[in-house]
Amino acid sequence: MSCDVVVSPTVVAECAADPTGQFRHFVCQFLIQAAERKHGGGEGSAAGAAPVWRLESDYRLPKVSYQGVLPPPSHRVRRRTAPKVQV
Repeated sequence: MSCDVVVSPTVVAECAADPTGQFRHFVCQFLIQAAERKHGGGEGSAAGAAPVWRLESDYRLPKVSYQGVLPPPSHRVRRRTAPKVQV
């Protein structure tokens, strides 16, 4: 199974600046746990319930950071509905 994630350019810069790689490892483990919480609970499961499936904690990062024309084209995501503000 493979998974693509989007992180802030600041996080990417901090991962690259860390000579030990511990921050990058922390970010990867955090993303694995977030995916388990969001998608591993199964249908109708309560928040905080144990995930139905678990991801392996081993991960591999691609050696190529970007393939294509640099700089990459900008992406804009349009909001389809008005934001819902809870009071």
